[in-house]
Amino acid sequence: MKKTLPFLASALLFCFVLSCKKKEKDDVVTPSSAKDILTFTVSGQSGNASIDVNNHTVSCQVFSNVNLTSLTPVITISDKASITPGGAQDFSGGAVTYTVTAEDGTGQAWAVTIIKVNNIMLSGSQQGQPFGATVINDMTLASDGQNVTLLAAVNSTGKVFAIDIADNNPADAAGNTITTLANFKQQIATIIGTTVGNVTINNMEVNPISKALYVLATSGGVGRIFIVTGGNTVSQLNLTNVKYCSMTYNTNFNTLQDMTYGDNNLYLTMGANFSLDGEIVSVPSPFVHNSSGTSRLTTHFKTNWGSSYYTDAPLEKITYGVVDGVKRLMGVTLCAPGFSIKTSDVAGTGLLQVKEWYNLNGMAPIKVVSITQGTTTYLLDLHTLGKIVRVGEKYLDESQTSFNASAPMLRDGSGNVSSGLNASECYIYNGTWIMMAKESDTNLIVLDSSGGLSTLAL
Repeated sequence: MKKTLPFLASALLFCFVLSCKKKEKDDVVTPSSAKDILTFTVSGQSGNASIDVNNHTVSCQVFSNVNLTSLTPVITISDKASITPGGAQDFSGGAVTYTVTAEDGTGQAWAVTIIKVNNIMLSGSQQGQPFGATVINDMTLASDGQNVTLLAAVNSTGKVFAIDIADNNPADAAGNTITTLANFKQQIATIIGTTVGNVTINNMEVNPISKALYVLATSGGVGRIFIVTGGNTVSQLNLTNVKYCSMTYNTNFNTLQDMTYGDNNLYLTMGANFSLDGEIVSVPSPFVHNSSGTSRLTTHFKTNWGSSYYTDAPLEKITYGVVDGVKRLMGVTLCAPGFSIKTSDVAGTGLLQVKEWYNLNGMAPIKVVSITQGTTTYLLDLHTLGKIVRVGEKYLDESQTSFNASAPMLRDGSGNVSSGLNASECYIYNGTWIMMAKESDTNLIVLDSSGGLSTLAL
């Protein structure tokens, strides 16, 4: 028994030493060889980055107004790995190579490419200056929800130019919101180098994505386009080197009256009080360089001209809107007969008969826009003398039995709402505005007679 105890003690000690050595061996951790890029984001990014772990590439799209020469990405990589280079990089020349180094010291090169979103609303676009110093008869903005295109019409050439303005970043919207800008027209005059009295504001449009305000102004017979950013900064839009497409809309050089975009088409109305010149031209999107629009002649009923249809009565001011689920072109003409037609009717042949559905009782429209609040669509007409008239949906959906010679008069001889009409049928915003732009369905940006901008809640 005395000999057995030392033997057992020795055996236990031996087993303990062996187990300790095995544990030490098990505790040895192999350094990680993982060296992947897991996520990649950058300011102004459009959509998610595409990460190819097999070919070790990252591709990312940014909005078209992003400066590619100095971008600082936020990159997530494998645990315990490191990445170089850091900080801002120039992506304008193509792919930038990043190296991800794993914990075990092995490295992997990753090619990262950042490109600007291509404006798919243009097809066969050219690079350069679309037109020189000339009269710009009208302008509007078109958007597919992702891109924004400026459309400028030059009647002397019969061309409308679709221009990529590289302004489609929704992150800019909050900073571009305008509240008031008292010296707006003066700023434009200063940029041109003239006096306020020599500047005419022809149109204003709000970019539906960035909320920047685009303005067509004319001075000395030359049209210029300006942009308001940051809520109060006015600058002239540089069109010397842009992507653009040119389309023919007018071969007989009738006077352009107005244009609007909707239902994937640009619609232009023309006419100059000759024998047969009232017409609507549609130009489909995407806008194809060197293409031509499709024209349809119109005949319009006008009570103020003798209660008959006239082919020389152009549809002066027009806008696109959806009324009770139906896509429509709506507007007001000289001396104030109002109309509403389905966009599907424009594609037909022969004379398009346009009914008079209401009348605003005299003078001329300056600009019209449509708004939808809840399920109800209204037409807003900025009329001569500066008031804005809101026309109710019942006069826009072609459901009324009274039209043409019996079309209801929505205003009386003093320019007020006709007796017996409620606010849903006709409402007037009183002011002395000379131009307006739709910011949203609940707000307008208005230009007053003193040359200042402000917002009007609807």
